[in-house]
Amino acid sequence: MKFAATVVWFGLIGTAAWIHQTAPAAENAPDSPVVVLDTSGFWRLHYTLRKPVFQTDDGDEVSAVGYRTPLPPVDWASATFDDSSWRRMPGAPLPPIHSSWAPTFIENAGFIHTHIGSPSLAVLSARGKFSVTDPTAVKGLKLNVEYRGGVTVQVNGQQIVFGHLPAGAGPEVLAHDYPLEAFLDAGAKLLEADRGEKDPENLRRWALRTRRLTGIEVPLNVLRRGVNVLALQVHRAPYPKPAIDKLRKSLNDRRRWPHHLWSTCGLRHVRLIADGAEGIVANVRRPEGLQAWNSAPLASDQDLDWGDPNEPLRPVVIAGTRNGAFSGKVVVGNTVAITGLQAEMSELRPSRGGRAISASAVQVRYAALLGAIREIGSESHYRVEPSRFDALLEQPPAVIPVREKEPTRDSRTLARPGQPEENFGAVQPIWITVHVPPDAAPGDYAGTLTITLDGHSPIEVPVQLSVADFQLPDRSRYRTFVDLVHSPESLALRYDTPLYGDEHFELIAKAQRLLSQVGNKTAYVHLICQTNMGNEQSLVRWIPRAGGRYTHDFSAFDKYLDTVVNNMGKPEIISLYLFDYHLAKRRGVPVTQVDPATGRLETILLPPFERPEAIKLWQPVADHIRNRLREHDLEGAIMLGLVADVEPPPGVLKATAQLFPSVPWMRHAHSLRRSRPEFPLGYQAIVWSARWPGKPSDGSRLGWSREDRVVQFMRYGESAPPTFARLLGEMNLIGEQRGFGRIGADFWPVLKGDRRSDLMGRYPDSGWRNLEWMTRYMLLPGPAGPVSSARMEMMREGIQECEARIFVEQALTEEKITGALAQRCRQVLEHRLWATMIGVDNHSTSGLVEMEGHGWWSTPGQVGYHWYLGSDWQDRSEQLYQLAADVAKALGTSP
Repeated sequence: MKFAATVVWFGLIGTAAWIHQTAPAAENAPDSPVVVLDTSGFWRLHYTLRKPVFQTDDGDEVSAVGYRTPLPPVDWASATFDDSSWRRMPGAPLPPIHSSWAPTFIENAGFIHTHIGSPSLAVLSARGKFSVTDPTAVKGLKLNVEYRGGVTVQVNGQQIVFGHLPAGAGPEVLAHDYPLEAFLDAGAKLLEADRGEKDPENLRRWALRTRRLTGIEVPLNVLRRGVNVLALQVHRAPYPKPAIDKLRKSLNDRRRWPHHLWSTCGLRHVRLIADGAEGIVANVRRPEGLQAWNSAPLASDQDLDWGDPNEPLRPVVIAGTRNGAFSGKVVVGNTVAITGLQAEMSELRPSRGGRAISASAVQVRYAALLGAIREIGSESHYRVEPSRFDALLEQPPAVIPVREKEPTRDSRTLARPGQPEENFGAVQPIWITVHVPPDAAPGDYAGTLTITLDGHSPIEVPVQLSVADFQLPDRSRYRTFVDLVHSPESLALRYDTPLYGDEHFELIAKAQRLLSQVGNKTAYVHLICQTNMGNEQSLVRWIPRAGGRYTHDFSAFDKYLDTVVNNMGKPEIISLYLFDYHLAKRRGVPVTQVDPATGRLETILLPPFERPEAIKLWQPVADHIRNRLREHDLEGAIMLGLVADVEPPPGVLKATAQLFPSVPWMRHAHSLRRSRPEFPLGYQAIVWSARWPGKPSDGSRLGWSREDRVVQFMRYGESAPPTFARLLGEMNLIGEQRGFGRIGADFWPVLKGDRRSDLMGRYPDSGWRNLEWMTRYMLLPGPAGPVSSARMEMMREGIQECEARIFVEQALTEEKITGALAQRCRQVLEHRLWATMIGVDNHSTSGLVEMEGHGWWSTPGQVGYHWYLGSDWQDRSEQLYQLAADVAKALGTSP
């Protein structure tokens, strides 16, 4: 199945015409210069990685480590080549994204730290499209290019020029060498990405890295009527071995290497200019009128996006399997506000006849900018500040406005004199999620998404679905461990509703249903107040009686437990949150007290757990909790929490062991600890002790097979690219973890006038310092409660693929399959391992050392993300599900 992403225009009702201009007609007289293509427009991009090459006196030396990914096909530069699976993106392929105020950013000198680039980037291939209405009328096409390395330029597959490359150079040929002074300062020290650099000599040496082709004439006889393609291929230059040796010897801290290393393969700026507008149609900004274009579900959509008028609208193509949910999307945009938008999905009919998948099994949602977080690096790809669509709403907005934005400091490397003004528009991504029934017949299905809106004819978008003959397990039986942490009090604050009232529990139920979609395995029960999770109240309310005694109101606890079980399903772990940092200091235990006469709530301090009277006070609570959990057949799910780097004092361990005999502890911390009889550990979400293969050839470490519950605590936040959400599960399963944890579900910014906006770490006494660096939310606050997000949908699809991988990999490791099928399983799983590692690696030192164990998540890069989006990832999904189907058939069983 071919996956694609492209565009079409629609005129007003009763017309078949559409308009595409770089600016209003008055701005472009026929004989005035016209910017036909510019870096700021949308390009199709292909990234090729290779082991770096080091220049020595004896010739070139190839690094011992690094990745190797395919080159583009031989005919990649032709006008008819299908590039719909390539990365679609505006701006430079790898612009600077850090420290926008600094010379390192402004000079765009290629430092890997500033760009989060890579020494392994070997070839960049870029395709820009423009339309020619009359080749004989076009006048004076000229090209300007700024790059690092060397470049070849083609138009419609015809070679135009080589820059800093030998004539006739193939894609593997290295660019001309750089002088050593482009790497070293006057004192023979490595040049550094000094954000305060002012030394004219160092700046001169930085500038040596940029090479230019200026005023290159494009022969007009290479043009064709219709769509034309300007194709550029940038080649890397070798690194001088003395500079690399100096890097390795003088800097023991590898984290500093990207501050001194720069990428010798880079495209800074492209501009194609015609002497007049006659015969040619520019493609540098949003065209006038209504558009619809495809967008891969793994690609982020921004409110500044527009479709390439030279690409057709293709079907939305989705690969799935039985008992799973799978998404595709299409985007509509206009240069005026959009009103009356509705999208309706037909049933999906099988190509070979039989029962259709009903329209009710297809969820249509509208992406929104609620809680929009700027994706890392996105600003550098646009001339004004973009906002990422993430929230997914069931109903479209009444009006989708034209969003006019202001330029930002981050876009300065993209802005150039002569660029046409921004043409702002209204943009609306529409998501299609197919819930494939468990009993759906395998095969290909087809349907239609019909989009209606005021003032225009309906837009009909074909939807194609492939269903493999493999049934995913029910979500309650997923083996990938997912720990998304829910914040009930964030819901109450966001929707201004009383804690644990009926309306609050309805909101909690919505959140729990969304968590069930990824097979979430944890529930946190706050038995104390003012924890690191910022809860003001405890779920159990303490009612004072005479003589220092208490009775208890368990109604909130009971209803919370019922809500979790009825909406998310039975958790694998129920964390009884009764310990935090401040209790390690032997302070009183904060709980919520309710005045039986007035109903007034307040926080009181019970005696520390080490005190003899504490057991007597807590025993009725422990008994009630065990009894209620036993009713749900969940007594075995109890764990005590929550421990960070500091473990509870011996007195707390002894007291809690009396209250909850043989119950282990739950831990979110930096490093792994061994379980001990006096401090049994049942679950650990860890930062630094998580392990993965150092290189793809190491193979999978079968994290899913470990017996103890150890997962990765991935601390990067909401601005991470969507690949993180999708690949996080599989990255850990090929590592030594069973999944991932301590990721916020709904810790939204709900506090006003506080030192921080979300509840995590709200109370100083229970602050966890840098363990509070984390993803705060995967869900977003919709108009009537929490809603899913684009990131959450990618997480769901990634986890579904984890389950298919586990099924195949277990059959393989247990030698239940042999012969050709086993060999195919090994090949497919190894290919996925390579793709996953390349996709998440930040690549800032790749090709010099093996994959950094933590750099991939602590400093997300651009190279792996962009490579993955153009690497036929949807074909790999389809291939995995088909492989799982073949294994299931061979075994005569499903998961």
